[in-house]
Amino acid sequence: MKNWRVAALTLGCKVNHYETDALLAGFRRQGLTVVPFSEEADIYLINTCTVTSEAGRKSAQMIRRARRRNPAALIVAVGCHVEAAEKLPEADLWISNSGKPGLVDRVLRCLAGDGDERAPAAATAATTLTAAARDYLDFAPFAEQSETRAVVKIQDGCDRFCSYCIIPLVRGPARSRPAAAVLDEGRRLVAAGYRELVLTGIHLNSYGREGGTGLGELLQAVDRLPGLERLRLGSLDPAAVDEDFALALKTLTKLCPHFHLSLQSGSAAVLERMHRPYTPDEYRLAAERLRNCRPEEVSLTTDVIVGFPGETEAEHLSSLAFCRELGFARMHVFRYSARPGTAAACFPDAVPEALKSRRAGEMQELARELWQGRLGRLAGRSDQLLLEEQRADGVWLGYGLAYDALELECDSGELEAGRLLTVRHEGVTGRDPGRALVMAQ
Repeated sequence: MKNWRVAALTLGCKVNHYETDALLAGFRRQGLTVVPFSEEADIYLINTCTVTSEAGRKSAQMIRRARRRNPAALIVAVGCHVEAAEKLPEADLWISNSGKPGLVDRVLRCLAGDGDERAPAAATAATTLTAAARDYLDFAPFAEQSETRAVVKIQDGCDRFCSYCIIPLVRGPARSRPAAAVLDEGRRLVAAGYRELVLTGIHLNSYGREGGTGLGELLQAVDRLPGLERLRLGSLDPAAVDEDFALALKTLTKLCPHFHLSLQSGSAAVLERMHRPYTPDEYRLAAERLRNCRPEEVSLTTDVIVGFPGETEAEHLSSLAFCRELGFARMHVFRYSARPGTAAACFPDAVPEALKSRRAGEMQELARELWQGRLGRLAGRSDQLLLEEQRADGVWLGYGLAYDALELECDSGELEAGRLLTVRHEGVTGRDPGRALVMAQ
């Protein structure tokens, strides 16, 4: 049997990254060699994203790039853009989100013959694009991931149907992974040497709503895993951060002082048009609850959309003022792009692209200003750096407890990825302006 080489590229969220790692683990179990996407391979797997039009465009671009790299390769397009797009003609195999657990077997069936020959039918084989499954579809257990922080997917799908969001259409309804499977995978990852677990999902706060173990109970069980040192959560829904949830977080001993609390807009009128289930006042209360649930200073990060249909200059300024008031440690700023099939795609009063760009620039400038202010507050403080990778110039990169991106200049040759190190903040940016410079203590 040929030693098939498989390469993968992931676009989008942590859930996508988790699923790519699960698929690559499946290929390894079947004896295939995993190589970087930049190298020539026999199979290219592109795990696509469609949350914005730019993400969809880049997904198609990466498929074309793989085809140019090896015209004879089997190109497999999988995931959210496959669900949303009419076709991706450059790909040989199109596999929906619900088809991901069976993807490895499907690909292997396309690799027929004893020599270098591939089944001629493979070039035209395509799945029927289907809506995501209604039941939680799990992957075989695995404990090898591409990052030093291990991601554990605990939930899939969303029932919110915000007016701008295509995700419920391509991921299906909310459903939860059994708690026993989550804990089993967590034990495997800790035993494999991972110090930090990140629990993620499409709509994390929906976990357990079908009955059985709830999110707070699951978090407490994960927090008790022997050997685990750091626990982190994916994006949280402000409407679900009530007193009970905040109290559950207070009981966790390994929880990092960082929360990603999705905002989208600081304008009450825009939030209403977006069909977001909270007001700015309710968001502010959720943020206060999260900041009060840890004894140390909590870092809040968020997502913001500018240029939503009908957004006035006053609404934009209101959103800017709200973000300044909340003092986010980091903001992911997106220009609104219409997604076919969503309610907002039919809304009138589209904001011109030039105006979207200007407003995005103002929001990004605020994000830089808030980051500089945070650097000043961090100066002289101790932190715990999880080493992730070393650049060619010898500088180590990683993340602190509060998910601050850090740079460490260190002459020691004994460091390795995955190690936790006590460091001190220097109060200045590193060579990357989005990172803080720290020194070992």
